[in-house]
Amino acid sequence: MANGVEWLVTEKIDVHDDSSLNWGAKENIVGLVGRLNELLACHPCFSGHAELSIPRTLQGEIIGLLRREGGHAVLVLVNPDGNNARQALWSRSEFDCGQTAYELVSETRVDVECKGRAAALMMSPGMVVCLSTEEFLPRLKSEPFCLSLQERRGSTMRILDVISYSRPFDEKLIESMSCMMEMGLGRFIDALATNTGSRQITRWDVARDSRRVVMLPQGNVLAIECCNHFSAELRRNGQTLERHEAMAGKDGINFALFTSFAKLHEFGCDVFEVVVKEYPGHDAVVHHGRLMALTGEEEPRVHTRLDARDILPSDCGLCANPIGACSIARAAWGTIQSKYDALLAANCSVA
Repeated sequence: MANGVEWLVTEKIDVHDDSSLNWGAKENIVGLVGRLNELLACHPCFSGHAELSIPRTLQGEIIGLLRREGGHAVLVLVNPDGNNARQALWSRSEFDCGQTAYELVSETRVDVECKGRAAALMMSPGMVVCLSTEEFLPRLKSEPFCLSLQERRGSTMRILDVISYSRPFDEKLIESMSCMMEMGLGRFIDALATNTGSRQITRWDVARDSRRVVMLPQGNVLAIECCNHFSAELRRNGQTLERHEAMAGKDGINFALFTSFAKLHEFGCDVFEVVVKEYPGHDAVVHHGRLMALTGEEEPRVHTRLDARDILPSDCGLCANPIGACSIARAAWGTIQSKYDALLAANCSVA
């Protein structure tokens, strides 16, 4: 409730008003919290698939936990005694880091004493270590490991459900589609068309589309893409409908897939807000965009006449023909806001 920093403050704190949280102090745990978040999000041994076990051979007044995933392993050791140093002793058959282990939280090397088939580490009072046999410095340049395994599979199944994929979910199909998603958004869209005959995906580029209103047909999946890592939310009337962290494709493009629009019949034709937090470096850049969700009715009804009191200067009418020519007639006749503004327009092309 106090953001985990209450032990650093110099006076009583008021959590809800954030008073006296010792903002700007030279002594802080910002770096520690950031590193812990990196490990929890990115290291394979902290994913949902990791195998957890208590070291059977651990001796001494030490608390220990082994985490394994694939060919990776970490050993977490805690000396609960805040006044005395304790020695941790375990069998190298359970966790063998040689004479040097990597301490993942502090990002330092730790000397481990080898005693035959056993390994020993002297731990100072209250010491906590997360030992690994390999160095791990992700710095969030790659996407979280858990997303690479779980989010792709989950996104594939959600999309197959949205596009009304009639056949039973086949494990081989999901695995194949997930692999294409890992290659990149374009490869996934091609694989989706090959396997289902559908290309019901509307692409929304952060750099290009945040400055315009993008129309989204009913039943389409929204794919937000960006050259940097990002998180994105889909909102309606201030309420968040869906939120995702970006997945990184091997083509260098990060993307996130939104499927809430499968239920657009509940809303009809409406405007939705897209909020994207892009992380080009240490700071976040926030982008706001709008989506016009189109109605799925075969014969939608629109207002062709408004009372004078209901007309706003921003209102306009759009006229178009089958070959793409258009003109915009604005309610405020004396204003011109685009090259398409016209009350009388002619298409001079003979083609």
